[in-house]
Amino acid sequence: MNLDDLISRCTAFPDDRWDICAELYNALETGGEQSIDLAPYALAFASFWRDVDEHVRPFQRDSGHSWRWQDEYQDPRNEASLLLDILGYVPGDVVITELRRALTLSDPRLVMFAAVSLLRQGQVLSPEVIEDIAACDETRNLFEQLLKELDYGFLFPPQYAAPEFAARSSLVMWLTGPSEWECAPDELELLDVIDGDIYVYRFRTEEGHWLSPQGWLGGIAGRATFSDFKPAECCSPEEHARRMLGQID
Repeated sequence: MNLDDLISRCTAFPDDRWDICAELYNALETGGEQSIDLAPYALAFASFWRDVDEHVRPFQRDSGHSWRWQDEYQDPRNEASLLLDILGYVPGDVVITELRRALTLSDPRLVMFAAVSLLRQGQVLSPEVIEDIAACDETRNLFEQLLKELDYGFLFPPQYAAPEFAARSSLVMWLTGPSEWECAPDELELLDVIDGDIYVYRFRTEEGHWLSPQGWLGGIAGRATFSDFKPAECCSPEEHARRMLGQID
């Protein structure tokens, strides 16, 4: 891999940065980091991130969740996630400074990738940052997995290790999938637990979002994760669970 060429392409062709970063990320993920020295390019990567940060920061909000799935935010968000992950392999104080600044974003997914990259570089995270990532239904399960992969599993807050929290995260991850709702709900409430391992929820987006007219919908997680998007009030939690499990079977 010609890093000089790769970095110059990122500088000359910003629109191609996603493909270029994906190529580099794939090389790192397949074990190539042992032979790829990114330290000489720390200033360039920090500059790349500042450019991406300028695109994602205006989208940040302090409340709600569905804003993270606005159509115009998806490309900047995906590029930011990938680049923040790569920065974990780029030594240098300038990169660490940018990663710590990324912790001030409101999007928990971006904060998570910045935090994991800081850990990869041997940096210390505040308990508040760790707890905020674990508290988010979208990031909780993935964050726990990434911490374990880095041998930092002990950092995961024990109060979020209960099965109900894992179930909430599983349902949100399912809902945000490209073939499902493609959005995280702004509100998610537990209705009941059936047979000890089927968590029945209701969820909705905030008023004004294009999905909000659907109102409260039902979903299950735990032993199985699924929603057929029926109104939550149409039947009892037990009936929701039985109907949706039947569709999965």
